[in-house]
Amino acid sequence: MTQTKAKKVTAKKKVAAKKKAKSRMYFTNETQDAIIKYNATDNMVMRNKIFKEEILYPFQKIVENIFNKYKFMYFDVEPSIVQEQALSYLVSKLEKYTPDKKGPSRAFAYFSVVAKNWFILQNNSTWKRWNQHVEIMDKPEEDTFGEILMTYDNENDEISEFVELMIEYWDLNMTTIFTKRKELEIANAVLELFKNRDKIENFNKKTLYLYIREMSGCKTQNITKVINKMKEYQKDIALQYLNAGVIDNSLSSSEASSSFFD
Repeated sequence: MTQTKAKKVTAKKKVAAKKKAKSRMYFTNETQDAIIKYNATDNMVMRNKIFKEEILYPFQKIVENIFNKYKFMYFDVEPSIVQEQALSYLVSKLEKYTPDKKGPSRAFAYFSVVAKNWFILQNNSTWKRWNQHVEIMDKPEEDTFGEILMTYDNENDEISEFVELMIEYWDLNMTTIFTKRKELEIANAVLELFKNRDKIENFNKKTLYLYIREMSGCKTQNITKVINKMKEYQKDIALQYLNAGVIDNSLSSSEASSSFFD
């Protein structure tokens, strides 16, 4: 390759690298300019257009990144709904933003702090309320979570594969095994914990029960009953995976019929 061609190739690589780096920036000068334009007009049609086309995505990314970075977990609703609520709060603060000479970093920092503070406030408020409603008599049995809720601090590929197969099993069979509304709500809450296990930092039994109680609205004794029933199926699921490396998602006729007469 000649020296001239080599320089052209190098130049092209630099341009491509710059484009790639630029594409990673979701909050730019244009985003700040859009916020300024948004605040400068009272025309709702124009505001909606500016927001949808130029502000919505950067705000969604701010909310998503902060939520994932700090792993907030004490909420009454699903993570997607929490992030929607945080996004709505950011929008409500749009008019309070005043630009300065620092450029988009100022706007980015401002709305990042607003989102982070909102998450902290909601997270701490929910945690405080949960603790206030926990009574000593509601303390769960010591061995209840022994098999159905495991600690995933050192999750490896094999455990991860097993959990994904197990989740698939329960997704397909949940409504057959549990036919009563309350039991189904509890079982779905347990499954939701497995699906979001990477966001859970405290696997304390008492805390896990709090999650399920808040998600299902059911009493501790009802939760224990459902979890114990799930454990019966869990033993068979684990044995299948250990012996064959797969999990049969079909229920036997006896299992299916017995679930209707529990």
